[in-house]
Order: sequence, then C-alpha cells, then structure tokens
Amino acid sequence: MNPEAIRSRGVKFFSSCSVDGFKHIVSQPEFECLQNQTVPKVVPQGRVGVCGNGILEPPEQCDCGAEGHCSHIKCCDPVNCALKPMATCGTGPCCDKKTCHVSF
Repeated sequence: MNPEAIRSRGVKFFSSCSVDGFKHIVSQPEFECLQNQTVPKVVPQGRVGVCGNGILEPPEQCDCGAEGHCSHIKCCDPVNCALKPMATCGTGPCCDKKTCHVSF
C-alpha cells in the first residue's frame, strides 16, 4: 500500500502492486467464500435495522433470515439477531454452520 494512503484522510489509494497482490490472495481456493458475492444492500445511516430480513444492519450482530428460514440457526438467534454464546459469526458463506466460527 502506498505509505501516503495510510496517513491521509478520506479515500485510500492502493498501488497496482497491492491490488495485484490482493487479487492473487483472494483467488486462492481457501478464499472461495469471498468470490462472486452479491453486493449487500446499503442501509441509510440512522435507519434502524430490521431483524429477520437477511441483511446485517446496525445494531444487529447477525441476521440469518426469518425465524423459520434461518440458515445458521446454531450461530444466530433469528428473533433478536444476536450471536449465540460461543459463536464468532452468525451468517454468510465464510461462517461454518457447525462450529459458528469463520472458516476458509
């Protein structure tokens, strides 16, 4: 990364070397969960999150979908969108549904 980007405010610029390095790393098989992901919907600042809609919004810790359709029921409480005890993740392709920990 360009050293000036670290000290500056606002937009951060990466060198082409940094971008190429990042592309190489995330193209590895163990990072498949980062590839071809849909772009999350943007929630306007100040808007309260809606638990159960499958979109992680403040102040939710997780949002695994509606109560009857929660994809990570062992990890995320679909009623209050909070992580269950010992869970470090609650939704997404990088969250192991059995261990509730991020896996690559």
